[in-house]
Amino acid sequence: MAKHAKHARPDQDVNWDEETDPEADPAAEGPTAEADPAVEPAVEAAPAPEADPDPAIRKRINKWRIVTIVSAVVLVCALVALAVMGFSYLQGQHKYENVRDQAAVNTEDPSNLASMSADWDALRAVNPDVVGWIYVPNSPIDYPIVQGEDNEYYLNHAFDRSENWLAAYGTIFMDYTNNPQFMDSNTFLYGHHMADGSMFAFLDTLAHQENFDTNRDIYILTPQGNFWLRTFAMVLTDGSDFLVQPNFGSAEEMDAYITDKLERSCVSVTDDVVDQALRTTKIFGMSTCDYSRSDGRAILFSLLVESTVPGVEGVGR
Repeated sequence: MAKHAKHARPDQDVNWDEETDPEADPAAEGPTAEADPAVEPAVEAAPAPEADPDPAIRKRINKWRIVTIVSAVVLVCALVALAVMGFSYLQGQHKYENVRDQAAVNTEDPSNLASMSADWDALRAVNPDVVGWIYVPNSPIDYPIVQGEDNEYYLNHAFDRSENWLAAYGTIFMDYTNNPQFMDSNTFLYGHHMADGSMFAFLDTLAHQENFDTNRDIYILTPQGNFWLRTFAMVLTDGSDFLVQPNFGSAEEMDAYITDKLERSCVSVTDDVVDQALRTTKIFGMSTCDYSRSDGRAILFSLLVESTVPGVEGVGR
């Protein structure tokens, strides 16, 4: 079948051999698509404003915010206080180590009581209130002993009389009513129960029988001579229990005092120790805090075994 002729105007130069490219002819694309005014582009809706929380909830939130902030401040303050206290403990230990070095304290051979010594002039140069030195083997107790005008001053004053409030390790001191040369029948010493184990803290551990049995010996050095003591009782009591009695009216009164401490002791001793306690003419009480009870006191009692002080005799080995 013959092709239909392509019509053209006479004045139009047409190349009949080329096909017209419909893509090149805008008219071939058909009518241009126009946006339908009835169809609007989708617009994302703005989020609805959050509703205010319930006033009670808002109050609780604010409360917890305040609690959190206050807790953080308290924690920081506590950490700073612990750091300062730790530094104070180290400073106190360093002070007493220096005192020991300055006094050239010799406790190397307790079996030779007369060989134990200290430079009393050097100690008096630091503090004229010094009356002795206490040493307990296998423990931190290795300190000078002082006696003040009362039982308050040396609670928060170190041996060099410097004041220490934050970590009040103080000084080991003799009761102000006692004879400073240890001539009384009953001499009382006091020391703090420090958290780092220093001063008299070790005494509190002797409330346990095993510790008591393995730590019986105590040594006290004085300008007049030395004392070797042996423990016989540990009494746990409180601050209202008045136990300080420097001297007794008779041997029977002293025996009654010692018997009372043996009966109240939280640790036990053998019969031979009881016999020694009732024969001794001189005892020592050493007091520190007992934190297992309100206003608690742990008081260790010891008897005199040997002495190098002229005229003072112990019960013997």
